[in-house]
Amino acid sequence: MGRQLKKITRKRRFFVNYFVVSLILMILVCLIIMFFRHGLYNMANNMMGITTKQFDFCVINFMTMWKLLIIQFTLAPAIAYLWLENHKEYQNETSECENRRM
Repeated sequence: MGRQLKKITRKRRFFVNYFVVSLILMILVCLIIMFFRHGLYNMANNMMGITTKQFDFCVINFMTMWKLLIIQFTLAPAIAYLWLENHKEYQNETSECENRRM
C-alpha cells in the first residue's frame, strides 16, 4: 500500500468515526428532548418567555440544521475519501500489472 493510499485511508477512517460519534450524540440529544421536553420547555419559557409552538419550531430547526451539518461535514468527506481510496487501489493494481509486463 502506497503512502498516499495510507493517508487517504486514515482520513476516511477519521471522517467515518467522526460521523458515527456525531450521529450517536444527535440521537442522544433527540432522546433527551423526547423524554424531558416539558422540563426543557419550562426552562426556556422562564428564561425567554416563548410559547410551546415557538419552542417546538426552535427544536426542529436546530435538529434539522445539526443533521445537515453532520451530513455536509462528516458523511460527504467520508464518501469522497472512500471513492479516492478505491481509485488509488485501482491505480496501484493497474500500475503493478504494467510493471510485471515489462
